[in-house]
Amino acid sequence: MRSLQDAINIPGWMKPAELAWLRALALSMRRGARFFELGAWMGRSTVALAVDHIKLTCVDTFQGTVGDQARWVAESRMDLYATFTRNMRLLGLNPRVLKMDILQAAALVANGSLDAVFDDSDHDVYFERHFWAWLPKVKHGGVYCGHDYSWEFPEVIRVLRGSGLQFTVIRGTSIWALIRP
Repeated sequence: MRSLQDAINIPGWMKPAELAWLRALALSMRRGARFFELGAWMGRSTVALAVDHIKLTCVDTFQGTVGDQARWVAESRMDLYATFTRNMRLLGLNPRVLKMDILQAAALVANGSLDAVFDDSDHDVYFERHFWAWLPKVKHGGVYCGHDYSWEFPEVIRVLRGSGLQFTVIRGTSIWALIRP
């Protein structure tokens, strides 16, 4: 397990308090828990989630979303997958990576088979499809959480409020979380 400072040193949008919450969540999981991270970018949140006793899988195309800053970076500035891989290698981490579309990956995962999902993928019109595709993958009583519950991402707010599910926004962060009923 790497320090949270190692995570903070990787470029990204997650605040230290958000990384600390993710680390605490990962540490609270049982040994062998299956945890999926949707949207890994350069690996900042991955480092926070990478604790020794869980099975972490990251899902990302590493191409960003059309119209998003991430897409611009991916198309014009750097190879995000190579950057992610290099960051993991430099820190001695080796999470399982599915370099593919979030919905395609969901089709490969059995319903009720995951202990937790952290969704930091698309926050636009695709978010609703991702939310409803991944929620059933989480075991009853498992955690489904995500990033960017804020006015900047109204689709995230709309989908969560309209879901009929009880969720919470973690104080001092833009992380939302729910326990799957």
